[in-house]
Amino acid sequence: MTHDDDPPRPHRRHRHRRRRPDGATVSGVLTVLCVATLLTTLTVALLRPHP
Repeated sequence: MTHDDDPPRPHRRHRHRRRRPDGATVSGVLTVLCVATLLTTLTVALLRPHP
């Protein structure tokens, strides 16, 4: 008997419910984005040739 002879079992899909992200996670992500933006702005401003 091969595996193909097994009765088809319904595949239960583990669909993750969209859980609301934690407030600390959102705060951390926003902080990282703000810092990255600030560093990028400063780098561009400092490296740009001044007239």
